[in-house]
Amino acid sequence: MAIYRKNEPGRFPPGHISTFEQFLRRDAKTCIITEVDSKVAACGGLLLEAPDLAILCYGLVDPAFQGFRIGSTLTLLRIALVPVQPADTFFLIYAVDQSMPFYRRFGFIERGRWNLDDKDYPIGLLRVSYREMERVKNVLEQRNIRVDGQLALHPSHDIIGEVVYGPNGFQIVFRPRTTGPAA
Repeated sequence: MAIYRKNEPGRFPPGHISTFEQFLRRDAKTCIITEVDSKVAACGGLLLEAPDLAILCYGLVDPAFQGFRIGSTLTLLRIALVPVQPADTFFLIYAVDQSMPFYRRFGFIERGRWNLDDKDYPIGLLRVSYREMERVKNVLEQRNIRVDGQLALHPSHDIIGEVVYGPNGFQIVFRPRTTGPAA
């Protein structure tokens, strides 16, 4: 919560901290915590919507630790944790305007908007091939971070997302989850 509060001014929607707290408290989720000298330096969530679709959420770095590539490494780590598929894997990020330039460096493109309190924010989409997933793991190994095995990745309990190809390229289609969490 402290990292969120430090990042909130001028970046996150007013009052959104309660949504972040609900995210932390309810349902199973994958949330990675980064520590530096026994201090929490960053956190980042990951929800697996389908074998080939994951959502990166709440990637936060304590301002005292920004500029040390912790956020970049955490983003790459969350991507690398998704099981490699024979086809492409898609990643979504429900961003705020100030964070989209960071995610664009990884190849995310704005592919929609999400709304909160009558204000729109960008949704980023990243398409990663099998070969690119291997490159991500190699970059992490160069940073002395190795991904062995698989974490238990958890789905969102609210929505199901699907990436479809249409006349305007890849689009994201969401629908409410009606049958409980995915297996």
